[in-house]
Amino acid sequence: MPKHSISIKGIPVAYSDSGKGIAVVCLHGFLETKSMWNPLLALPKKYRIISIDLLGHGDTPCLGYVHSMELMAEIVFKVLSGLRLRSYFVIGHSMGGYVALEMLYNKPSSIKGLLMLNSTPLDDSDEKKIERDRAILAVKSSRTHFLGNAIENLFAPYNISLYQDQIQEILLNAKKTSIQGIVAALEGMKIRKNHLETLKNCHNTRVILGEKDPVLNYESLQGIFKKNNIDFDTIPDGHMSIVEQPVLTVEMISKFLKRLPALSR
Repeated sequence: MPKHSISIKGIPVAYSDSGKGIAVVCLHGFLETKSMWNPLLALPKKYRIISIDLLGHGDTPCLGYVHSMELMAEIVFKVLSGLRLRSYFVIGHSMGGYVALEMLYNKPSSIKGLLMLNSTPLDDSDEKKIERDRAILAVKSSRTHFLGNAIENLFAPYNISLYQDQIQEILLNAKKTSIQGIVAALEGMKIRKNHLETLKNCHNTRVILGEKDPVLNYESLQGIFKKNNIDFDTIPDGHMSIVEQPVLTVEMISKFLKRLPALSR
């Protein structure tokens, strides 16, 4: 995808912009970069794919010591405003889904459809917050060791050996994230709001879950989604659906986009 950057709050925020059709804004997950969305170039040419390097990730530097989901959403809105976009569809993977929900909460009229990929509207449990704190200590102790373990742990166990090339590519991109960027994101995710009601009360939303996701509890989430009438699809693999099942994931995304209302020009 063609690469660009825009200056916001004194830092260059990197993004890719491909196509001239309906705007689809793509937000990557923790330790990922905008390049993870390259498979979406297989979507029909009527879509304009805009992927953004979130704060502290890829080619976008840090902005302070805590990158809250509110701050990340604010930066994304400023990028889209700079592109003169008033309405768009949003796809968020994992942490990107948290940012997307914050966007939906703050400016629901701008977001005409939201797809969360391997993500949850729930806030961190007390146990998860303790895990975040342990991760912060681990990355401060050895960034290299932390990154290696963190990336592999995103995949279904049986896929780790099968997808070593992809894992190494993700790891290479993850190395662009500094210790400060990693810690700032972990701190931001730890304090994020619960947005179950935000997701529940909005039309044109969908979640794609990994049945063998080692990060999110599939059984618990599907029960919550069924109870709250939240639409979701299941992919029979781990947390990295777009890597472990790229064809199926893009197909599901394409079907979701086709069902959404047309955007005003």
